[in-house]
Amino acid sequence: MANFYNIYFGISLYYLYCKHHFSKFKWVIVLFVCSHISLLSSAGIVLAIFSFLFIYFMNRIENFSISRKNLFWIGTVFVLCTVLLIISFLNNADYNIGEIDGIIKKITFNEDTTNLTSSGQRLSQWTRAISNFIDHPFFGNGPGYGVHQDSEGYLSVYLTILSDIGIFALFSFVLFQIVLIAKIMRIQEPIRGFLLFSVITSFLHLFIIADFYQAPIWVLFVVIQLIYSEFKLNIK
Repeated sequence: MANFYNIYFGISLYYLYCKHHFSKFKWVIVLFVCSHISLLSSAGIVLAIFSFLFIYFMNRIENFSISRKNLFWIGTVFVLCTVLLIISFLNNADYNIGEIDGIIKKITFNEDTTNLTSSGQRLSQWTRAISNFIDHPFFGNGPGYGVHQDSEGYLSVYLTILSDIGIFALFSFVLFQIVLIAKIMRIQEPIRGFLLFSVITSFLHLFIIADFYQAPIWVLFVVIQLIYSEFKLNIK
């Protein structure tokens, strides 16, 4: 669900921009943030923040212009977030220390094998995927092999393609993604940024989800091609 929100967020901003409904941007952003908070999806939130920072600094570097005002706002937000985190932490230090320890174990995959969290399950399935890939590296073990072995699958679209269909299929899929990103990079700002947000978050999210048939991802591919085709017509 978090992946859907990230995809729809970029497309929504693009739609509002094309319709010149700039005053509605803030409401979409507020609803987007509230949706992620309600989902408590760490992956969705982290990928959204990473994508935003990547696009922001890419544009700044491209224009060679990070003004003092930009640095001031970045520093202010960072300091405020840090202060709020410290205050929140100190309010219930013992509980938070336990939570942090659990998060560290989850990130480092250092968990009790009898009580695995989502990250521990992913590590287990990823290990199985690599092992199966090594057995048949070129053409894979056949579509659906990973799910046939374990109903959870490999919990990663990239590893599912690699293990079930082989390295040539994974290479083709990644090449397809690179072509899409190359097309987006040729589109003018700010549309490029809106589309990049959806693409970066969705492509990275495919590392930790197994549902390659998710409709919004494939709809996003079609939307990108349509926008790119319109862009080419406008510059002729």
